[in-house]
Amino acid sequence: PAQRLIGEAWQKNGEFDKARVEFELYLKLYPDAADKKQVNELLAKLPAKGAAKPVHVAVSKPKLIEEQMQVFGGLTQYYYKGVSHTDSLLIGGTTPTASSFTLNDQSQLLTMLDLTGRKRTENADTRMAFRDSYNRNFLPGKQSENRFDMAYIEQSSRNHTYKYRLGRQTGTGGGAPGRFDGVLAGYSFTPSWRVNGVIGSPVEFSLGGVASGSKKDFAGVSVDIAPPSYPWSGNGYFIQQRVGGIVDRRAVGMEAHYFDMQRNLMGLFVYDTIYKKI
Repeated sequence: PAQRLIGEAWQKNGEFDKARVEFELYLKLYPDAADKKQVNELLAKLPAKGAAKPVHVAVSKPKLIEEQMQVFGGLTQYYYKGVSHTDSLLIGGTTPTASSFTLNDQSQLLTMLDLTGRKRTENADTRMAFRDSYNRNFLPGKQSENRFDMAYIEQSSRNHTYKYRLGRQTGTGGGAPGRFDGVLAGYSFTPSWRVNGVIGSPVEFSLGGVASGSKKDFAGVSVDIAPPSYPWSGNGYFIQQRVGGIVDRRAVGMEAHYFDMQRNLMGLFVYDTIYKKI
């Protein structure tokens, strides 16, 4: 069957002379094949040797059908129970005294909600994400904690020229903090080079999972280089952060990454221009 399919493939591609060679080879190799008659018919329908390859009319590529928004995720709960038990023996005088002590030192319910939505069109890929966790502590005098970790909308072009993300998100380099409320945008002017801008306010959780109320804001720019055919990539950036209108961080930095089948290497260099320290 594979030999016959080779001939049919050449035939459908308009390479009739090559198809004839494969069909004739088929009949020579398998003279008693069950489909010998069908192969002879295919061979008879081929144009004469040297016939010109037919001109194929270009057909426009069908447009991608716009997808509906797909939402997936989950609600997860864990209950933790912890009990400590201590037995002791006090030797005083001639009569030892035994005692036991039991303490319920853990009783909490951890609830996590994680949702992701995605929609693709012909030109763009849109994604939304939400993540929140609530730790309910049932012990007397202990505080429960809620951590609102993520809520953003992200859109990128299908040809990877632009990308932006708006909302509560995790910093992915360029000197941005680990978690912040703000916007990150980038534009690729070549397949290897991308320029990015970020602005926002850091989110630092305090006791109880409440975001810190300190007034902080930051802004930064970066340039990424990631050659498609090379195992290394990196970026250079400038970032500045203020607290209550006072600049408390102004830095330039570089990040480098190398990945192959045997090793992963990452490097970071930061120089603070205010304190003049590396």
